[in-house]
Parts: sequence; C-alpha cells; structure tokens
Amino acid sequence: MKRPLLPYVVAVAALAVAPAVSLAQYVNAATDARDLAALTAEVAQLTAQSQQLEGEAATLGPRRDELRARARQQARALYHLTQGTAFAAQGGPEMLLDHAARAERVRRIFRRTLRELDASGRRADALDADRARVARSLDSARAQKSQIEVQQRATIAAAPAPTAG
Repeated sequence: MKRPLLPYVVAVAALAVAPAVSLAQYVNAATDARDLAALTAEVAQLTAQSQQLEGEAATLGPRRDELRARARQQARALYHLTQGTAFAAQGGPEMLLDHAARAERVRRIFRRTLRELDASGRRADALDADRARVARSLDSARAQKSQIEVQQRATIAAAPAPTAG
C-alpha cells in the first residue's frame, strides 16, 4: 500500500518557510515547561522543608532558655553546697558524707544539664546553617522559575496569531 507523499511535502515546506528561530522557541518552550514543573515541585518541597526547620527552631529557643535557667539554678545550688562544707564537717562524719553525696548528685545533674545545653547549642547552629541553605536554594529555584515563566510569556507573545483559513 502506497502512502501519499503530499502531507509530508507540505510539512517539510512549512518547516522550510517558517523561521528556524520559532521552531527552536517551540522546542525550548516544551523543555521550559518540563523545567517549570520540576521547579514548581522543588519550590514546594523547599518551602515545606523551610517551614519544618522554622518550627523546630521555634521549639528549640524556649528549650535552650529553660536549660540556661536550670543550669544557673544548679550552679547556685552547687556553690552553696560547696560553701557549706565547713558546717557539714562540724556536724560529724555522717553529716559530712550526706553533704558530699548531695553535692555529688548536684554536680552530676549540673553536668548533664550542661551537656544538654551544649547539644541544643550545636543543634541550633546546625538549624541555622540548614535554614540558610534552604533559603538560598529556595531563592535560586524561585528565580529560575520566574525566569522560565517570563520566557514562556515572551514566547507566547511572539508567536504568530493563528489565521482562520
């Protein structure tokens, strides 16, 4: 069965007559549409990640304040226990041992609080770095998305109007 050649000849002639730039624009527009969809998804994902990091940072701040207050309180208690050693010594060996055990408990609790405070400080630093990285990525993705949208509008504006025929 022979196929008619006329549709192919007309298509080739139309491509030869049409400017090559417009064909390239249409190819770029298709590529840009795929890129735009990917960038839209990336912006949504980065926005969600940014909101999650902001939420975690918001809960970490009060926790660090609480740890600082607790560390201050424990440091004061340890200071007062240390200053009271002379009085405990006057009370005899049993009172001195009780005092030493109490002071050691406060030291252990104080060290644990300081470790937690240090860990929350490291987490806050990591959160700040992550938030800055996500913000840069989000700005970049939004700029690329905006640039593609502008190019698409320009391509649509430059496209020849369809003729009724």
